[in-house]
Amino acid sequence: MSKLPLSYEAALEEEWLEKPEWVTLGWTFWRRGRGALVLVAVLGFGLFFGPWVQVTSPEIATLSGVDMARALGWIWACPVAWAMLLATAASRRSVAQMRGARVAAVLFCAMPLVTIGVLLLTPPSSGLVPVRFDYAWPFYATALVGLVGLPFGIWFGGSLRDLPAPHGVSHGETLH
Repeated sequence: MSKLPLSYEAALEEEWLEKPEWVTLGWTFWRRGRGALVLVAVLGFGLFFGPWVQVTSPEIATLSGVDMARALGWIWACPVAWAMLLATAASRRSVAQMRGARVAAVLFCAMPLVTIGVLLLTPPSSGLVPVRFDYAWPFYATALVGLVGLPFGIWFGGSLRDLPAPHGVSHGETLH
């Protein structure tokens, strides 16, 4: 059996593994947007636990993202998106895997933006009791972190043009 040539599928698999975009990178590889997305996810997740709202009427209170999520369940999408972005960015160990996760990374960065946008566009009100509140800086910082993460999600993994040429091929040679 060992003297038989490789099957067609096995030959394709070996060719696939030699492509530079499939080279396994180290866990500490931070370039090509990976480190930036991990940092964005950690910052966004941490900001969720900060004070989001300062209520002054009908009572004086400070509400964090967690407190607001307990009242409005859909706000839990924010920390879930940050946690999923962290897992997605940290677990992609080749350029091809990073490029394949671009759409997911963009959606995970956009989810907190949508959450903040909905909260800004639909403030709570009551016909009987006046409600007065101000959004605190972690609330706006969450939106800013999501906005900063969007371009890194779009370009996650970078371009294939700047990868080294496969073994045995000159850099200017056309590959088919």
